[in-house]
Amino acid sequence: MRRSLAALGSKHASLRGCVTLAGIALVASALASPAAEGLIGLPELGRCVRAPGQGLFKYPRCVGAKSDTRQGNYEFLEGAGSRPSFVAQAAEVIVQTASGAKVTCGASELDGEWNGRPTEPYDTHEPPAAVSFALHGCGNASLAASCQSSKAAPGDITSSQPLVGGLGFITVLSEGPIKAGLDLSPSGPAPIVLSFTCGGPPEAGGESWTLEGSVIGRIKPLDMMTSTYKLIFEARGAEQMPASFHGQPADTLTATRASGSGTSEEAAGLTLRDERRSIEVRSEEALEIKAKA
Repeated sequence: MRRSLAALGSKHASLRGCVTLAGIALVASALASPAAEGLIGLPELGRCVRAPGQGLFKYPRCVGAKSDTRQGNYEFLEGAGSRPSFVAQAAEVIVQTASGAKVTCGASELDGEWNGRPTEPYDTHEPPAAVSFALHGCGNASLAASCQSSKAAPGDITSSQPLVGGLGFITVLSEGPIKAGLDLSPSGPAPIVLSFTCGGPPEAGGESWTLEGSVIGRIKPLDMMTSTYKLIFEARGAEQMPASFHGQPADTLTATRASGSGTSEEAAGLTLRDERRSIEVRSEEALEIKAKA
């Protein structure tokens, strides 16, 4: 009987230890979440504007110190202003699948508009950006052939529908410096990001590609008004970095390739490079990506 009681006590102690460890894990997970860090609703695109004696913020970056009596000199306005267009140039674009199939493009553009207008009510459900790709000098070295979208010139690949650009956290304060990303995904009911052929259609000896899903690139700087941003879309082979936003499921691309030998579906990565690993985004007006409350 004593042995049974001792064993039971040992079992209870073990269970208490498991419960304690589980509780610690749950608390740690909660503290690492955007909600626990006061980041709900962020990151957010907008403008930090002067509002002498009437603003919520005391300083021109619209972060940190607030005026509870709204006697600060700055206010954060959600959305873009009257000149929302932006453009980014890439010296090289690479799409690569898990099996090593690769399409490479030369000098290319990413064009878009930041959403929200001062003349209309701000829609909190409206994605921050609409984006289109215009890729040039595209080819598939293994096929020794150029690639092109339907009705485009040889070597040119364009997005078949506008892409939606959403903002999210890559890392939060509990993990170190805050990092935010721009997530590009199809805007229409079809989940297609890019569609093109290399060397003609499959029935003519070529290969067709369809890229579906979405892709995240880091965007910086944060919490300051600027008309110039840096975007980093990079992959190690088919492994996109990052592959998801903080605490969210994977958010990546899938390539479907069809040729005379059949059809394959596999993970794919997207890299956009300039002289450095980032590309430069130039907006018509200064805006702020607000990542701190």
